[in-house]
Amino acid sequence: MREMKETGIEWIGKIPKDWNIKTIDKCFRERNERVSDYDWEPLSVTKQGIVKQLDTAAKSDAHDDRKKVCRGDFVINSRSDRKQSCGLSNYDGSVSLINIVLENKNLKNEYIKYLLKNYGFAEEFYRWGSGIVSDLWSTNFQKMKKISIPIPPDYEQIEISNELDEKIVEIDNIIKKTVQTIEDYKLYKQSIVTKIVTKGLDENVEMKDSGVEWIGEIPKSWKTIKIKYTSYLKGRIGWQGLNSGDYEEEGAFLITGTDFKNGQIEWSTCVHISEERFQEAPEIHIKENDLLITKDGTIGKLAIVKNCPNKVSINSGVLLIRNTPKFKYNKRFLYYVLQSEQFKLWYALSQTGNSTIKHLYQEQFANFIFTYPDLKLQEDIISYLDRKCNKIDKIIYQKENLIEELENYKKSLIYEYVTGKKEVNSNKALNKDNSKGIKINCKDNIFAQAILLCKIIEKLNNYNLGRVKAEKTLYLIEKEVGFDFDNNYVREAAGPLSEAIYKCEAVISKSNKWVKVNKVKKHIEYEILSNFIKYNQYYNKYYSDYDDKIEKVIEIIKNCSTDKAEMIATLYASWNDFIIKKEKISNLKIVKDVRENWNDTKKRFDEKKWLDVLEEMKQIELIPKGNGNLTIVKEQ
Repeated sequence: MREMKETGIEWIGKIPKDWNIKTIDKCFRERNERVSDYDWEPLSVTKQGIVKQLDTAAKSDAHDDRKKVCRGDFVINSRSDRKQSCGLSNYDGSVSLINIVLENKNLKNEYIKYLLKNYGFAEEFYRWGSGIVSDLWSTNFQKMKKISIPIPPDYEQIEISNELDEKIVEIDNIIKKTVQTIEDYKLYKQSIVTKIVTKGLDENVEMKDSGVEWIGEIPKSWKTIKIKYTSYLKGRIGWQGLNSGDYEEEGAFLITGTDFKNGQIEWSTCVHISEERFQEAPEIHIKENDLLITKDGTIGKLAIVKNCPNKVSINSGVLLIRNTPKFKYNKRFLYYVLQSEQFKLWYALSQTGNSTIKHLYQEQFANFIFTYPDLKLQEDIISYLDRKCNKIDKIIYQKENLIEELENYKKSLIYEYVTGKKEVNSNKALNKDNSKGIKINCKDNIFAQAILLCKIIEKLNNYNLGRVKAEKTLYLIEKEVGFDFDNNYVREAAGPLSEAIYKCEAVISKSNKWVKVNKVKKHIEYEILSNFIKYNQYYNKYYSDYDDKIEKVIEIIKNCSTDKAEMIATLYASWNDFIIKKEKISNLKIVKDVRENWNDTKKRFDEKKWLDVLEEMKQIELIPKGNGNLTIVKEQ
């Protein structure tokens, strides 16, 4: 157990004795240059990071009033209601003025992406803000720059990011699979509901054509009807519109689309409005057992109101559905109808135009036609579906709880590593050998690498691809992602080289005849053959979970000359060796190692050119993690 020291800073607590504390302004400078999104691609700042502007994002006419973002900047939304909407940018572009753009002075980007995105820092960032109410609360750079952050030594910043990269991928893979399972159960549930509310419980009943496109055949005794004849539909009209400025600390409850959970309203998440705003719209005062549906955002979320407080209203994104006195039906039957494909198909068919913003219009919804049997059969159907759906919902609930637990564990893990409370396994950091890498589920390492080579050939064959460029790309993918192919790389004239490349070429040209390897003058080129596409089945089997990282490396090398690919791979390998040996690293030290300890051919590029390429690698975050073994110095 390493020695810790008190920082006296509440959000950080104790840190390792050899760590430092600095304020934000000592590590970052604010980038506040105004640009146009005509010249600088518009970007969106989301909880998933910095992405190219979303189609659903609110667009501004102020095209010339944007903040410039450069690749490698950290961007954070200053609004408290966008908490943890931030991340490192992989793009040059522009963002709205509500965001703070930070240019890194001296920290490792790999560490920053976890430090400034963890929940502990997010809460501290929020604490330094100011505003009127919580959702208008924001933090500017002048306040933010005074926040203290923990600073580990450079090598440990890399170790922490490597450890977290590995652990977070594992957790995210479990979450991804669990989410997919939940979606499968939801589809299964919807198929049951659709079948029963459309066909009934008797599989032998005589059927008839409903005459409705989205319904099809129904039992002979059943009818169809427009919802406007069965229900009272009411929403908040335009002049009654509410926004965050109307919210109060207490008062009448206001239901929004975010308050729908598992078929009920989550009262604890509801905002409040004044008595005056509540009384403006008595026609949408909500009662026990009212049926509600969302008409903005995620269309068609449903809830039957239970444990209704005394005063409740709805915002403009929610629609009230209440039985009319003239028509008798069980609203739980309609609740199930609206979960079925009847509603989903009708909504899809009712959409016109190419608008990306979806909305359920009240006047349109009034003409929704649905099936209904007699009341006794409705009750039997409801009883059956309640039993079936409750079983499925319990499974979904358990899996949703698992996801919540995993997300909380991930938050805790990141916080503990970036504040030094959890220590990276030093033996693992020092002895990163192949046993610690990612094992592909393939008995033959050469075949697994040959499949990667095929991917490289497919993507780069029109980009000056020869053996050297292909081999350097293969090396970079292996080390950057962390694959364990049991390779040893020798310091050769053209950069790090493993004899595996020749065996891979034999697999794809001689054994499988996917590619023809041609010698053109003094170099090797690859010719794709007719059955080349067969490699894809293996690629999807082995590498689907790593495709984004593989594509990132390929994209970096795509437009590089052979010489530049060689330079990048060589610098990466030298730098990686220094990390494995846990030696202090500098740009000059890496370049000196490359020019003096590899091969005399490396001196054909001057020191400045090597330094420029190394700096470019840092800008695009192609930074080694200490994966694999040390390169082997070839005897001269």
